[in-house]
Amino acid sequence: MSILQILQVQHFANLCFSNNTLVGFDMENDLTSLAIKVDKRVDLATYFVDRTGQKYSLKDLCRHFFKDESFQCGIHSAIQDARKTRDLYFKKLELQAEYPDFRRYPELIERSKKQPYKFDRDDVCRCETKKKRGATNRKGNQYYLHD
Repeated sequence: MSILQILQVQHFANLCFSNNTLVGFDMENDLTSLAIKVDKRVDLATYFVDRTGQKYSLKDLCRHFFKDESFQCGIHSAIQDARKTRDLYFKKLELQAEYPDFRRYPELIERSKKQPYKFDRDDVCRCETKKKRGATNRKGNQYYLHD
């Protein structure tokens, strides 16, 4: 991303969030890397933590509250993440009505087991970064490699 693009994002964010509340999930690093300051924000990752203070993943929370086993299995979708974050925000509002004295969700949530990712020659990345021309998988589809 060029400096001009970052400045444009910062300007756009300032316009959007000056009178609104930003709702997101574990967005601290994103805001810091773009140098965006948002006064009114709700970071759902800080509400859903275990007793040791460790954050739950969005995937684990969706599996727990919405019984959605297919979320984040396969191709990553920012739109799907945004929709689940919205649903989780409404769930948080319900829980705060049910548990008004709690600042954090009081129950334990089962964590998913992290599986090591194994690169398969048939994996396809839909990014537009660092294309290597002529790279194809066994099915003849073009794919992109990242460093």
